[in-house]
Amino acid sequence: MTKEFDNTDKAIDAMDAAMESALYAAAVKIHGDAVMMAPVDTGNLRGSISFSVCGGQTEGVAHPASPEDGVGSAPPDTAVVGTNVHYAPHMEFGTAPHEIAVRNAKVLTDGKKFFGKRVRHPGTAAQPFLEPALRDNYNEIQQLMKAQFAKRLKELTR
Repeated sequence: MTKEFDNTDKAIDAMDAAMESALYAAAVKIHGDAVMMAPVDTGNLRGSISFSVCGGQTEGVAHPASPEDGVGSAPPDTAVVGTNVHYAPHMEFGTAPHEIAVRNAKVLTDGKKFFGKRVRHPGTAAQPFLEPALRDNYNEIQQLMKAQFAKRLKELTR
């Protein structure tokens, strides 16, 4: 086969571009839904949700998570949506009943009530926001992927 008829490099570039474009669109959608579904008290969790696509910079927040937080730059052909807020897993998955004990004080208090040296916390119900944002958009993401690949293949065959 002669060089002028070999479109392999163009095809690979087109598929890479299709993948990145589809992943970016999917990440934007999941990010937006996760932000809307995130439980809000102070707004810190909602404001911390960010995303990265194909090794690019983290997007979605003014002060994005770093790779050490587990959200940072996504590997090639991957999109990551997440947060670096330390209590996010407790919100997403809930907590089991547990004991809270005094660390650096004589008693536990909320400033109004005194609770003693130990209290039994009943646990916290899950308030998922990341998993449902992905699950609820699964079919749309599949369609985005198919559409992007079809578009790039059509451009190649012109």
